[in-house]
Amino acid sequence: MGINWHTFKTKYGMIQTNRDEIFQCAIVEVLDDLMKRIENIEKKLGIKNK
Repeated sequence: MGINWHTFKTKYGMIQTNRDEIFQCAIVEVLDDLMKRIENIEKKLGIKNK
């Protein structure tokens, strides 16, 4: 079984890890940030969430 290295960009810079837990936490953080941005854009456009 090989080691899975993940490299990803965050607001804190590039992070490289072989720990899936860290990678998953980072993904959740990125998605959370993205959802907040989408909500802000929807508010500006006057789009209501159904």
